[in-house]
Amino acid sequence: MSEYPSIEELPSAFAEADAITYSVNPDGSVPEGVKYVLDHKLWKNLPAVKAGRTYPIRYTEAATYRQAMMTLDAIDESFAPLLKQ
Repeated sequence: MSEYPSIEELPSAFAEADAITYSVNPDGSVPEGVKYVLDHKLWKNLPAVKAGRTYPIRYTEAATYRQAMMTLDAIDESFAPLLKQ
């Protein structure tokens, strides 16, 4: 599921989320708009964030089969730490 709430809606939109993903650039850097959210106190107070259950995902705007495969690989990479728990 993908959701794009306003910054003010973060507490209600993600209060019950077990984990939260966010988009990063293909090189892993954080886009300015995403950085704004990650630096915001409303983000930092979310239960999933406090629990360390946030996961950056590269290639989130796949338009071709090859790009979609890159997205799936990026998801596997981001969630790999969960396999160790």
